[in-house]
Amino acid sequence: MIRKVLFSRGAFPWLRQGMDVAEMRHRVTATNIANGVTPGYMPKRVSFEEHLREPSSRLRLSGTEAGHLSASERKVEPRVVAAESSKLPNGVNGVDIEQEMATLGRNRVQFRALATFASRQYKLLNQAISRSRG
Repeated sequence: MIRKVLFSRGAFPWLRQGMDVAEMRHRVTATNIANGVTPGYMPKRVSFEEHLREPSSRLRLSGTEAGHLSASERKVEPRVVAAESSKLPNGVNGVDIEQEMATLGRNRVQFRALATFASRQYKLLNQAISRSRG
């Protein structure tokens, strides 16, 4: 019960989903790099952020009682899709190692930022619990 109240609201669900997406993106990018010399391999990518921008994924507000509004949100799930590649940058397949390494770098920065923010949220929660005991 307490876990549900503490971790299903506020920033925690968003942090969890963001870190899950970053982990998925890391796996997909690592697979692309591992297949960098596999003839005919076409790279994949994680499609997520662009779905957040779609009107269908935005919050919808509806009144439950007079004077009250509640937000019902659609959960946006990451998807692994084929990367758009019309050329063979390395002559063997659609993998561009430099682009994949740049993706890993960006992803690493995003994951670290989310992990740092999550750590701060847990510290704040710990402080609140400690103060309520004392």
